[in-house]
Amino acid sequence: MTVARRVAEEMGTKLGHKVGYAIRFEDVTSPSTSIKYMTDGLLLREALVDPLLSRYRIVIIDEAHERTVHTDVLFGLLKGVQRTLFPYNSFCSGPAQCSLRSARPDFLRIKSARRGDDFRLIVMSATLDAARFVDYFPGAVAALIRGRQFPVQVMYTAKPEDNYLDAAINATLQVHTDEGEGDILVFLTGQDEIDSAERLLKVRNQGSKADPCRELLVLPIYAALPPEQQMKVFEPAPEGQRKAILATNIAETSITIPGVRYVIDTGHVKARDYNAKLGLESLAVVPVSQAQARQRSGRAGREGPGKAFRLYTESDFSSLAPVTPPEITRCNLGSVVLQLKAMGIQDVLGFDFMDPPPRAAILRSLELLYALGALDSSGRLTEGVGSRLARLPVDPMFGRVLLAACEMGCGQEGVAVVAMVSTDNVFHTPRAKEREWRAARLKFLAREGDHLTLLNVFRGFRELPKDSHKARTTWCSDNFINIRAMRKAEDIYDQLVRFLGPPSPPGLGLALVSCGDDTAPLRRALTAGLFPHAARLQPDGSYRVLATGRQVFLHPSSVLLDRKPDCLVFNELMHTTRTYARDAVAIEARWLPELAPAVFAAKAGAAAASAAGTATGAAGGTPTRR
Repeated sequence: MTVARRVAEEMGTKLGHKVGYAIRFEDVTSPSTSIKYMTDGLLLREALVDPLLSRYRIVIIDEAHERTVHTDVLFGLLKGVQRTLFPYNSFCSGPAQCSLRSARPDFLRIKSARRGDDFRLIVMSATLDAARFVDYFPGAVAALIRGRQFPVQVMYTAKPEDNYLDAAINATLQVHTDEGEGDILVFLTGQDEIDSAERLLKVRNQGSKADPCRELLVLPIYAALPPEQQMKVFEPAPEGQRKAILATNIAETSITIPGVRYVIDTGHVKARDYNAKLGLESLAVVPVSQAQARQRSGRAGREGPGKAFRLYTESDFSSLAPVTPPEITRCNLGSVVLQLKAMGIQDVLGFDFMDPPPRAAILRSLELLYALGALDSSGRLTEGVGSRLARLPVDPMFGRVLLAACEMGCGQEGVAVVAMVSTDNVFHTPRAKEREWRAARLKFLAREGDHLTLLNVFRGFRELPKDSHKARTTWCSDNFINIRAMRKAEDIYDQLVRFLGPPSPPGLGLALVSCGDDTAPLRRALTAGLFPHAARLQPDGSYRVLATGRQVFLHPSSVLLDRKPDCLVFNELMHTTRTYARDAVAIEARWLPELAPAVFAAKAGAAAASAAGTATGAAGGTPTRR
C-alpha cells in the first residue's frame, strides 16, 4: 500500500488509476491500472479463475527470501505458466512435463489469448540464494545489484545466556553507556517480551551510570501496535536522547528505521510450526537462522559503520540452520490443497514445489478437507461445500464456520467473529495500565468464550457513527482497543458479506441473518469448523485435545480461564513454557458427532465396538479382534 502510494506520487497519478494496489479484502485499482501492487495471496486467488495470469505481461515477486506458503505455491504455478507458454525451449526437458494443460480443460482456450513471448517473471530479494532459484527455473538469468552497506562489527557472547531477555536489557544499557552516537535496535520475539523489556529498561536506566546528558528513549514496534505509536520509531531522536527500539522480526526486512547504528540480536523469533502427526499448528519461540542473523546485523550498517551484538556464542551461530525453513514445510496446508484442487490439480502430492512439504502434512490436509466436507471420497471438491470454501478468502476451517453460520441462522454473527479473528491483536494491553484495561474488557466479556467477547467488541464499534473519526478513536482509546485492528475487521466484515450474500459472483447467495442474543447457533457454527481443535477438561484443570490426545492449557488471556467449561474448541496453539489454547469458546460435547460425523461418529462407533467386545469377553465369549 505504501509503495503503491509512493510510486503513484512519483508518476504524478492518482492512486487507483495508473498505479494501484490490492490486499486481502481491499482493492484500489481501476480498468486504467497498469501497475498493480498486491500480496502473493491475492495473486494466487486470481490464478483460481485465470491459471495463466493472462492479465499480466510481467510478474515481479519481491522479498522472495521470505518463502511464504503463498509465494511457494506461486513459484510452482508460474513455472507451469512458463512451461505452457514455452513448451519446447530449454526451460523444460520435454513436452511430456512442459504444460499445466492437464489440470484444467480451459488452459488451451486461455493460452490462445496470449503469446508466449509477452510474459516475464522477475524474482527479487535482498538475501536470495540465487543459485537455488536458477536451478528451479531453468534458463533463468541471475543479476546482482549491490546496495549501499557499511561495515558492521559483529560480536558474540563468551558463553550461552540463560535468559536472553535479561541479557538484551543489560546489553542495551551497556551500549547506551559505552558507545557513541546512534540508535539501538533490539530484536525480541513478541509483544509480551517487548512490554516487559520496555518496563525494565526504564526502571534500570534510572539507576544506571549512563551519561545524564543523554536520555534513553525506549520505543516499541510490533504489528499490533497502534499506527501512531509505530510511527514514532521513524522520527529522529530529540536533542540529547538516544532511541532504543524494541522490535519483533518486522524490523528485519519489512521496514528500515533511520538512525540505527547498534543492533542487539537475542537470536530468537516467534514462528509457526505444524505437527502433521497431531494435525495441530502452533506458535513457538525458536532460534533464528544464520540468514536471519545476518539480516539483523546488517540493519546496523545502513547509514554508517555499526556494531551488532549477538547474545549467543559463535559456535551457537555455526550450529544454526543456514536459512529459515520455508513456511510451506512447517504449516497447515489445508488452504494450499484446497486452492490446488480448485484449479483442477488433483495430484497435489506431485505438484512441483521448490521445497516439497512433508507428505504427511499433505495427507493430513486431505483428511481435514474431507472431514470438513470439502472433498469427497475420491479427493475431488464437493459442490455444496468444497467449491464454496475455495471461493472464500479465509482458512478452510473458518470458511466452514461461515457456511455453517449461514445455515444455522447466525450469518451476521459468524461473519463478525471471523472478521475479528482475522485481524492482529484487538486489545492493546499496556503493562503500566493493566488494572484499567482489565476493567475496560469486563464491559465486553461473554461467559461463553473469547469469540463471543470479540463479537461484543465488534458490535460496540459498529454502533458508533462510521463518519465520526473522533468518536471511534476516543472509544478505542478509552477501552484499550487497537483502532487499526477494528477498521481492518470492519473492512473484512463488509468484504465477507459481499462474498457470501449476493446471489451473483463473487457472492454465494447465502442468507445473512442474525441470531440476536442466542449464542447457541453461533457456538454450533464454530464447532462445525473448529472441531479438529475440540478439547475436554481434565481433572488437573488442563484440557485434552480429542483428535490427538495432546495436553493443552487455556491461554491466560482467555475469558474462560476461571470458568473452565467441560468442552471447548479453540483457534490455535501457542507454545512457550506450556502449550496454550488461544481464543476458545465453550461448546456441548454432544454437538461433535452431529456436526463432524466423519470424525466423531466414527470414533463413537469404534468406542462402542470396543465396549461391546470387552463386555463379550467378560461374559466368557470371544473378544472382538481389530
